[in-house]
Amino acid sequence: MGFNWALLRFGPLVKSQIGKKTLYSFSLKIGTIFNFALVGIVLVFYYLFGNLDLYIFIFLIYLITNFQLELLKSYYRVVNRNKVYSKITSYQSLSLLIFTFILSYFLDGLGYALAYVLSTILPFWLFFKREKAQNLKLDVNRTEYIKYGLVTGVGMVANQVMITAGPILADFYGADPSEIASLKVSTILSFNLLIIPFLIMTTDFVYISKNYKNKHLLKSYYFGYVKSVFKLTIIPMLILFFFNKEIFILLFSDKYLDAVSFNLVLLFAVYFSIFLRAP
Repeated sequence: MGFNWALLRFGPLVKSQIGKKTLYSFSLKIGTIFNFALVGIVLVFYYLFGNLDLYIFIFLIYLITNFQLELLKSYYRVVNRNKVYSKITSYQSLSLLIFTFILSYFLDGLGYALAYVLSTILPFWLFFKREKAQNLKLDVNRTEYIKYGLVTGVGMVANQVMITAGPILADFYGADPSEIASLKVSTILSFNLLIIPFLIMTTDFVYISKNYKNKHLLKSYYFGYVKSVFKLTIIPMLILFFFNKEIFILLFSDKYLDAVSFNLVLLFAVYFSIFLRAP
């Protein structure tokens, strides 16, 4: 769910450290409940309409553990403990690398899936124990806070659904397996460009939240964002555009050349959508 973003949005507006810690504890409680509810709905759906795959079950666990870790990282951003935030991120990346190598060697694809879950559990366990839950009154409007978290969470789910809907719909309408594979491959390069606005928004979210009433500052920030993103993306975009076919052959072999044209369309769509992903 989107309560990690809700914490980044409302947390900087809370004056005291105790108030911020209370908001974090509330977010952890309510967000975990909603995530378990979502997992329960998915489990019931698979129980009624199909067999539950082991990989799906692991992914559902990952939804919960990843939310808890991302919320903890958001908390350290809100209280301006950026060194701890960086440590958690480093631990997560390092543990994912180690677990992936070890577990994939012994368990193949299952080990790869388990590595993602363990790489969120380990850093959360290491840093969460330092933060004791508070049981005080919230310094923000509870209803507005929950609404923001839910709406943001639904938006994130919808965004992911839009990314994955193409291959699913193609399979539903009886497309050939090779065509579905090409469709999946065509999204890899273009959708990875979306990491750029995501990183920028994650970095500046606390700053934006603190100044959400300053229209002049937000307008200046937006134009600065557009300039920065343009400088960061124009060269990769031109390389992908002019050498699209050669890059596809290099990365995926020539059997996916039928995905080149669709990838070009996605490149332009994703590139211009990046400039709309701003406050």
